[in-house]
Parts: sequence; structure tokens; C-alpha cells
Amino acid sequence: DDLLDPIPCLYADQQNLQTPARRETSQTPWFICCTVRLPAKSFIIFGVIALVILLILAGTSFKSLQQKMEKSWVWLHRLAYVAGVLVIVHYLLSIKGDLFSFQGDFALPIIALGIVSFLLMVRIPAFYHFLRHWFVKE
Repeated sequence: DDLLDPIPCLYADQQNLQTPARRETSQTPWFICCTVRLPAKSFIIFGVIALVILLILAGTSFKSLQQKMEKSWVWLHRLAYVAGVLVIVHYLLSIKGDLFSFQGDFALPIIALGIVSFLLMVRIPAFYHFLRHWFVKE
């Protein structure tokens, strides 16, 4: 799998590769070759979006930026929930097999989906109060 390998695109003309996939990308830079082939690998798109969100959140986590951004910082950091869902979708799509017939190693991503879902539901006030009412003795 040469998804991110720049060599086939850069040197396709010298190697006289005549396959249809190589023909369309033979005279383009490697980074354009990679973006042409990305839609076939949708799990990479989900992973990159989640990574970008998490990098933005990491970059804005400093106290000085929190004070400068004020309320917009809170809204920005709510993207952590979106990133959590994107990471799980990335994980599910990256596993070889069929998700709908459970052919493949889907146990770990399903467990991770359950954990992330539970953690996101705990942030909902009604669910939090329900858990607190049933499981916390006062």
C-alpha cells in the first residue's frame, strides 16, 4: 500500500508505469497524488480531522490563551466531544473486515465506543443527575 509514498508519483515517468492509477498521477507532485487517493481511505480523513481538532485544543490549553479567549475558549474546547467521536469512527473504519456482519476484530473499537459514549452521556446534566440519584448515597 503506497498511500503516502511519494516515490511512485515522482518517478512514474522514468519507470514507464502504465497502470491506470499511475497514468493519472504520473506528472503531479506527491502531495497531490496522496490527496487524489485519500477518498478511498475514508478512515484517514476522519483521523486527520480528529488530529487537527486535538492539536488546536492542545495549542489553546494554556492559561494565558484561556483568559484571552474567555467564552470562545469553552466553545472551542467542546470540540473534544466531536474529536472523540471522530477517533472512534476512524478506529472502526480502519479495521479490516465487515462491520455490519462483525467479520474482523471489532471487539476493542466497540468497547471504546461504549466507553466514549458513556463519558459523553455523563456530561449531560439529566443523565448525571440520574446516575447521582441511583449510585451516590448522601
